[in-house]
Amino acid sequence: MTSPATVCKIGYQSQPTFEAYPYLIEIVDNTAGVTVYSGNLAFSSTATEYVSIAPVALTVGHAYTIKRKQQNYTGDVSIYIGRVIEKSNGTPLGFPYNLGILKITGSSIYEGMSDNYTLPYIDLVFE
Repeated sequence: MTSPATVCKIGYQSQPTFEAYPYLIEIVDNTAGVTVYSGNLAFSSTATEYVSIAPVALTVGHAYTIKRKQQNYTGDVSIYIGRVIEKSNGTPLGFPYNLGILKITGSSIYEGMSDNYTLPYIDLVFE
């Protein structure tokens, strides 16, 4: 974070298979070593849907991790990964990215996938 901000909504688009099931969304303050938000949120599978959350203040200079986990994971990684940003040539994304007040330093997808090749398409809306 390069400026203080408060998250008030989280946007995401569900995989059709999981539209009826919520995703566990977490915001972890890596600097302080605490989870500052954790909630089960359901999203539309036809477009990005924005869900209001209790306001979460983010601190300048702290590093955060945004986590998205489908609780009803079936073992099919291609379904589980969901909507992501990636290069068409299959190379790493080239972090860091500066987007407004955010500096995105990397990404990780679990279940054997390589780091920094995809970025989950999760939107944060600030007050």
